[in-house]
Order: sequence, then structure tokens, then C-alpha cells
Amino acid sequence: MAIQTKSKTATAATPGIADKEDPPKNDANNKTKTTTFFLLDVVGLRVTAPTLVTLTIPLLLWYSRQIPFWDCFFSIAFPLYLCLANRFMFDNNATLAAARKERGQPLFPEKSEFFKEAVEPWFGKYMISAAMLGVLLPLVVQVLAPLPIAEAVAPPLYTLLCQILMEMMASGPMFHPLLAVMVPIGFNAYRIAGLKTWCVLAWKMVSSTYNQHGNSINTVITWEMVHFLLALSNAFLWTYNLFVMKLLRQLPQSFDRSKFPDADVLWKYQLIPIRNSFIRNSRSDDPSKTD
Repeated sequence: MAIQTKSKTATAATPGIADKEDPPKNDANNKTKTTTFFLLDVVGLRVTAPTLVTLTIPLLLWYSRQIPFWDCFFSIAFPLYLCLANRFMFDNNATLAAARKERGQPLFPEKSEFFKEAVEPWFGKYMISAAMLGVLLPLVVQVLAPLPIAEAVAPPLYTLLCQILMEMMASGPMFHPLLAVMVPIGFNAYRIAGLKTWCVLAWKMVSSTYNQHGNSINTVITWEMVHFLLALSNAFLWTYNLFVMKLLRQLPQSFDRSKFPDADVLWKYQLIPIRNSFIRNSRSDDPSKTD
């Protein structure tokens, strides 16, 4: 009887607790799927079966194509920077998770809460077009095109796939949404220079073919011309995506502190961020300050 009375009291003291019982069960299930990868779980990344499938494609490109050193370096260093910021500055999104739990909301909301235009029909068409130009057609080129063209397409395809992979792993309740927004912005900004190099290389291939065959139908319908049009369309698409879609439409929505809370940190010497929770815990563990 005493146990029953205690449970009733706890329920009465926490209004709507019955409505919050299901989300924690789902969160526990999601957690069991990600704790297999300990190092990734520590920094708040979420690993699923589609993530592992996607991972194989950039690995194959890295193995079979000549990927520039700095592309490989950035594909590791930038995600590592975001993961360390998520772990040591945003405490694996603990502040936002606690606030959402207190309001009775699921720990991980739909993407539309972070980017409201994501539910509109035009955005779905925009994403399909981007996937076609940025991923599907370059993959077809890797399989069917001559080796020089496949080698030229590989670096921008590699960095885009690394961006997609990081976006998938950052799409979880333990990764701060502001850092998740920084994933496509950072990768897209880095790829701008590579897209310029890709366009210049594709144009040189077209010019070489024109000089060899002259102005004929054989000059127009060639892999080199298809390659150049693919490079040019990708340059326009991802330049627009960075400077309009991300910086002008999505980034301003990240200023809403109810959805993107500030980091609970103290800037030591205005240079080094230190979490206030770490300072409070260190003071509570110090016997000389608890007396």
C-alpha cells in the first residue's frame, strides 16, 4: 500500500506524466541502436543502417579514385570539430533535451521545427533535383564514363557524400541543431572552390575534343560535353544552395533560442569555452568549498 501511495503522489506532482511515458521508451530504443558505436555515441552522433550503407560509397571512391588530400582532410577535420563542439560546449544537446522533456515534447522533433519550409511541396522537389544532379548522375558517370571524366567527377561527389553522411549522423536528439545546420553550410562553402576547379577541368576537356574533331555533331554529343554540363549545373546549384537557401532562408531561423539554445559556457580569457556545469561539479566535489 505504501508503494501505491508513493506512485500516486509522484503522478499527481507531475502533471501529464502519463503523456510522457511513451517518448522515453522510444528514446531508449533509439539509444540501443547507437550505443554499439561508443566513440560516435560519446559525441552525440546517431548511426543507423542507411548511414552504414552511405558510408561505403565515399570509402569506395577514396579507394578507387584520386581524391585530393585536402578533401580527405576536410571530410574528417570539420566533422571532428563539430563533434567536439557538441560534446564539450553543448554537452551533447543536454540543455535543449531537458527543455523539451520539461515541456512534454519528444526529444527529437520533426525537421520542420528547425526549418519550417521543409514540409512545403516545393522543398521536396528541390531536394530531389539536388539529389539527381549532385549524387545520382555523378554516380552514373563513375560507372559508365571514361576514366578521366570519372576521376574529375569523383572529388566533388566524395565531399558531397561525406556531407550527407555527417548530416545523417547529426540528425539525432544528442546533437545540437545549430551544429547540425552548420554541417551543410560548412561543407557547401568548402566545395565552392572545388566546383570551380571541376568546371575549368571539364571545359578544358570539351575544348580539347573540339580541337580534335572540329564543329560537328560528334563534338556536341560526347562524354566531355555531358561532363561539362553536369559540372556547370552543379556549380550553379550549390552556389545558390549556399548563398540563398542556407544563409538567407535556413540560417536566420537558427536565431530562435527556444529551438537553438545558447551553450551554457563561460569564456575564460574570452578565448576558451568552459561549461558552467563542469565548474559547478568541480566546486561541489571540492571539500573545502562545500563546508
